[in-house]
Amino acid sequence: MLRALVPADAATAGRGAACSRERACAEGLTCLTGLHAFGGYCASAGCAACEGACVGTPRGELCMAPCARDADCRASEGYVCDPTWKACVMPNAAAIVPRTCPAARGIGRDPQFAPSAALVDANESSAVATADGGLVVVHAKGSSLGVTHVDIAGRAAQRATFEAASSIANPFLARDASGTLYATWSSTAGAMLSKSKDGVQWSAPLTIDPCSDCRSIVVAGASAVHAMFAHEGMRVRTSRDGGNQFGAASTILGGYGNATVGVDGRVHVVAIDGSPLGAFGSANQRIQYSAGFGKPITVSRRDETLPFYFANPSIAVDSRRKWIYIAYVRGGRDAVWDIVLAASKDGGRTWKRSRIGDDPPCAIHMVPNLALDPRTGTLHLAWYDSRGEQPRFAHATCTPGLAKCTQLGRINDVPFATLSTVRDNATWIGDYETLIVDDKRRMLHAVWTQPVEEAGKVVSRVFHAKAKLPLR
Repeated sequence: MLRALVPADAATAGRGAACSRERACAEGLTCLTGLHAFGGYCASAGCAACEGACVGTPRGELCMAPCARDADCRASEGYVCDPTWKACVMPNAAAIVPRTCPAARGIGRDPQFAPSAALVDANESSAVATADGGLVVVHAKGSSLGVTHVDIAGRAAQRATFEAASSIANPFLARDASGTLYATWSSTAGAMLSKSKDGVQWSAPLTIDPCSDCRSIVVAGASAVHAMFAHEGMRVRTSRDGGNQFGAASTILGGYGNATVGVDGRVHVVAIDGSPLGAFGSANQRIQYSAGFGKPITVSRRDETLPFYFANPSIAVDSRRKWIYIAYVRGGRDAVWDIVLAASKDGGRTWKRSRIGDDPPCAIHMVPNLALDPRTGTLHLAWYDSRGEQPRFAHATCTPGLAKCTQLGRINDVPFATLSTVRDNATWIGDYETLIVDDKRRMLHAVWTQPVEEAGKVVSRVFHAKAKLPLR
């Protein structure tokens, strides 16, 4: 029987023991606090020299208290012995391990997409199309926020870099009708925003909110810029002078999510109303939709188990045909997740549904991304899953109103080194991959991050691929 705890009257607390300001952890250990560390928890970051149990979490690897059964842990405080990691953790706190599932028959690489091109080594990315047919991609890695331009021929060049003395995450990019670019990101200084006319020269960062762990996004319409950040609910600040000054923050939905702007300038927002306590699946979470920052509408069903991490919902609006589309992830700790597609033509009062997954269910499907072709009404969906010998970044299309949805295959042609739910500089895939429809040139762009193995090491890299769209 393994015992990792120390006596309650010890001067310092050992691995797995409770800790606080009054009771420090032993040398080499850090006192973890928060939702997944009730009463404090002594552990160490990383597993290079772990003397306990190495545990993957959404925030990285931790060396925690080993165990063989719940009784080895602080069971009276809610800690359990995780069967995968053999460590004392709070329920649903440790990362899940995606299954390896048989490849779908007849579905290989999507032939519509040209071979992918590596852009830059980074952990997270977001992209927009430019007026000349190229792309601007913003990407984060460690303390660096970079900007890479991709021209119409597919040639990439890094054009700008923001340096910071603290960690940077969750980059997001938007472009307004005049061509002005707006980038948001998270750092220990808060939720930040900067703007640029050319993607090379950027304004001094503006602090949208001082929260140090916000997930931020930005969308721009004809006359307003909306910066949103997840902090005690999804909050929004709006600028009506081109991003120079922003109004006071107001809460619109719970959790975190995505947004888009219709041709009429109306903002459509989707979010998961939940918390990290439902990290990898909880029936207490729900998907909410709001139009024009109005009253929230629940989209998900009451009987659905929804994960919080790797499940950022996505939204697209077909203004011409009056369809609203939402994609979200459904599943639990068994790592059998599928993607639900919901469509409404009456402003969200009723929803029609479809599903992207396996038959029989097996793989994890996560991080959905939507893009709408305004000319044909075709809905494009991209996501990550663990089908086949190698994980993949895959593509599907749906005809208007979800009348028929078809999986077309993987977009990536460089193998994934892994598909991990652990936040790590080498394996992180991020939550903001991008699908972009360039209607003028009838092109579909995909920008995503994936871990690749190179010279015996695993690095996270941003890729780009594009496909021709039908003329009608």
